[in-house]
Amino acid sequence: MLNDSIQVPIPMVTKESRELGVKHARDLKERTKISIKGVRKDFTQKLNTMKKEKTASEDEVFRYFKQLDDITEKTNSLVDETCDLREKEITAS
Repeated sequence: MLNDSIQVPIPMVTKESRELGVKHARDLKERTKISIKGVRKDFTQKLNTMKKEKTASEDEVFRYFKQLDDITEKTNSLVDETCDLREKEITAS
């Protein structure tokens, strides 16, 4: 009977490969934060347009800005937490 399994060699994880993994995670974190900043900028421009064209009251625009800031802060903190957790996982063992 033939062997029904395939053996795939997996290289040992070295200190250098862990450092590369951490570097990659940090790069992804930075790119994600830049994306978040871009989305925030787009919405800020839309809100300023709404305010300028008076399609929304100043109170509404202020409330939207506050919501935008809260969402941005929560999202950035989630990105930080996730990246920190992944860095710990990569460097463990």
